[in-house]
Amino acid sequence: LVEKAARDKAAAFVIAGDLFDTDTDASVLRTAVKKILESAVETTFFVIPGNHDAGSFHPGYDYGRNVVQLTEKPFQLAEHKGIRFCGVPYQPGDFAGCVRDLPPDVDVLIVHGTLYDRDFIRTVVDDEDTRYLPILPPDLENIARYVALGHIHARPFEKQYRKTRVANPGSAWAL
Repeated sequence: LVEKAARDKAAAFVIAGDLFDTDTDASVLRTAVKKILESAVETTFFVIPGNHDAGSFHPGYDYGRNVVQLTEKPFQLAEHKGIRFCGVPYQPGDFAGCVRDLPPDVDVLIVHGTLYDRDFIRTVVDDEDTRYLPILPPDLENIARYVALGHIHARPFEKQYRKTRVANPGSAWAL
């Protein structure tokens, strides 16, 4: 994917958490990942921590000059080429509480949590996955132009919530 971003001269690339399976993996692989991400010299990477790699990102950790780590809780804003990005890293609590003070002009919202939408979650199951930063569809309506979701172990999907386009790239676990 990074090679494709470099070929296409993508301006931005979003990683919505769980780049690593564990914080130990991040420690071992950080230098190699930095080299890979820096190979896409014209692309800026926006990364948020997920539940598996919550301790893997910090301003003191160097992932490359073209990587923006959005680690502050409840959210962190960044602007790139006139586009306003906002990262909501994995954290305890509910999504609505985390974005209560979100400004109204966010273009791209990056979130690592579980979306409860009846179109693809038929029942609410009390398991480990369903307790990760729960997101309800009304919380997404008109919150940003685009929402990039991480964490959801499902097939890829895109959905419109009023003026907000929401997408999840899917998970290898669900394919």
